[in-house]
Amino acid sequence: MRESERRLLEATCHTMTNGRCFVTLDGDRVGRQVERFILSNSLDELGAFSAAVTGFVQSVASAVEDAGGRVVFAAGDGLLAEVQRCDALLTQLRRMSSSAPFMVSIGVGSDVVLAFLALKYAKAIGGGVTVWGISGPDGVGFSVLPPEPAKVRPAEPGAAADGGGT
Repeated sequence: MRESERRLLEATCHTMTNGRCFVTLDGDRVGRQVERFILSNSLDELGAFSAAVTGFVQSVASAVEDAGGRVVFAAGDGLLAEVQRCDALLTQLRRMSSSAPFMVSIGVGSDVVLAFLALKYAKAIGGGVTVWGISGPDGVGFSVLPPEPAKVRPAEPGAAADGGGT
């Protein structure tokens, strides 16, 4: 992350949430990858992928707890957490996500509903990004942070052009 992006992230976190926020994270097209392993009878690869997904989510949960946050939900390829210092943790989670064994979308908000809506928006625009849910007098809006450089990966073989799935 460039220094200017880091400063913007810190200022946004503090201004929008008074430092406290909810973070939700979910793998993109993980179900499609599982289907591909099953349909090609690649059970050893499926097991290895499952272990990698589980390990990634556990490492994210540990990072949240190490930062003093509270993990509300951590299962499958997803996580929901409440954190007090979202700027530092979000920088770390974005870095971790860029090296995950699958693409990851992150939603952030001052409450759990905004974080969830931000995650849904991140997935709707193609995934692999971090989105802030912002509530204002005109309703809910979204601010998209670009993916970390290592996050941009070539499409998986046989992936659907529409990017559907979860």
